[in-house]
Amino acid sequence: MRSAESSSPAILPVSTSASLFAQTVALRRLHPLRLEDKPLFDEHVRMVGVPYSDFSFANNICWSADQQYFYQLIEGCFCLFALRDGALSMVIPPLGPEAQIAAAVRAGLHFMAESNPDQIGVIRYAHKSILDTIRLYSIDGLLPAEYEIENERPDYIYRTMDLVNLHGSGMKSKRNEINQFLRAYPQASLQPLTPAMHGAVLQLSQRWVERRTENHDEYYAELAHEELRAIRFTLDHFAALGVQGCCLMVDDTLEGFAIFERLPQGGAHVLFEKATRTEKGAAQFLFREYCRLLLDCREITTGDDLNLDSLRQNKESYRPIRLGEKIRLRLRLSS
Repeated sequence: MRSAESSSPAILPVSTSASLFAQTVALRRLHPLRLEDKPLFDEHVRMVGVPYSDFSFANNICWSADQQYFYQLIEGCFCLFALRDGALSMVIPPLGPEAQIAAAVRAGLHFMAESNPDQIGVIRYAHKSILDTIRLYSIDGLLPAEYEIENERPDYIYRTMDLVNLHGSGMKSKRNEINQFLRAYPQASLQPLTPAMHGAVLQLSQRWVERRTENHDEYYAELAHEELRAIRFTLDHFAALGVQGCCLMVDDTLEGFAIFERLPQGGAHVLFEKATRTEKGAAQFLFREYCRLLLDCREITTGDDLNLDSLRQNKESYRPIRLGEKIRLRLRLSS
């Protein structure tokens, strides 16, 4: 696993020495993202106030085993870059004062396009309202019409109280499944995810991946293994990331867990959730009970559906109050 603390740039599969030189120079202008950069990230994300899963320090750095992360302050904004397969992109839009974001978007897109072999700059997972900010503050810079704009998968955002109460006829099946589970396992309970449980949580995650990757396509298998590496990183740096967790215990046996956080910009975010029991109601019980721990947060985001139909259906079944719409901005320099 490539550690987030590593500052050595990857070997870049670019086609010409000129492209390699341009990207090497670009990387020297960036800072490798480290755990100690969390306060700086959090300071800037508070200014934006977007409670999406992508705007989480933990959710970005825990995936750093599969792509290198860098940052730079541009136009007073925190700009987060990722290097993967030889291409430099921005993972999220610039974080900072609203009046400076348009200038940072313009500078960041040009910086990437000039550094990448394909002369393309991309900002991923931008909140859709950023287009209004660009229109408002772009005077002599880029206008939204000059970008290629694509939709990204949205976040699913819920009212925390709704996930605890499960009121209404639409939630009747979930209430019934939880009751059925508790009748079979009345001793089931949630306990804090302490360092002593980290090894067991990782083993459960490994078993979950092994079962879920059987008879699935290559995309799903790769995604599951990437997630396992992200879980391992999160457990290894639990305190530094400021996350919390809980364990589903049945007969003193770990049968599920969840890792979540309170976002500095408001709201809560679920990073990981796994339940291994095949009995109906185990996963629903776990979800409801750890949401009780987050009642001080009005809303919870569980991220996007990873383009998986089963995950999408499950997220929709809990009736989100809204979708966190996201877009991708792309700038292609003319040759």
